Amino acid sequence: MTRAGRLVALMVVTVVMVATNVARAECPQAAATPPPCETHWHAGLDVRTDLGTHPIRLPFGVRRANWDGTLVLDPYAFLDGQHDMDILAQWMFGPRVGLLFGWRWTVISVHNDWLHQERSLVGITGMGPKFGPVQTSASLELAVLWVKHGAGTMTEWISADRNLLDHFGFGLFVRFDYER
Repeated sequence: MTRAGRLVALMVVTVVMVATNVARAECPQAAATPPPCETHWHAGLDVRTDLGTHPIRLPFGVRRANWDGTLVLDPYAFLDGQHDMDILAQWMFGPRVGLLFGWRWTVISVHNDWLHQERSLVGITGMGPKFGPVQTSASLELAVLWVKHGAGTMTEWISADRNLLDHFGFGLFVRFDYER
């Protein structure tokens, strides 16, 4: 496994462990555990409006109490050589509203080499209606491009120059999650 692969695996395990452990602290084990403390695994479709990633991606995650940890994979990677992967955590501070934060790793095939882009993500999520086992939600995110490297190019960090605004991008996405 490559160094980047090990880092991604570590990030996935960390997000799932943090989401599960924080939620466990909020839900002490009692004789009758209330439904909000149950662990729910989910998978579905992430449909996006912004041009920074592919329009349809696949989220997989775990939800417990007010916390959610999700890994979002890009099925289009096999078609065009570009892959976007998000590792997200979400904290629901209200019954239907939550804060979203995470990291996006983008890999683009450039002249038989790989260009890596790393972004932090922050946003807000609103839970939509539930249709049987399918939970809907809509999110607005701000993605900040911190660094680009690889593919024989110089490493480029975010800087306060005339290109600063190019490092910020807003995205809107709707998610349809099948929950168990």
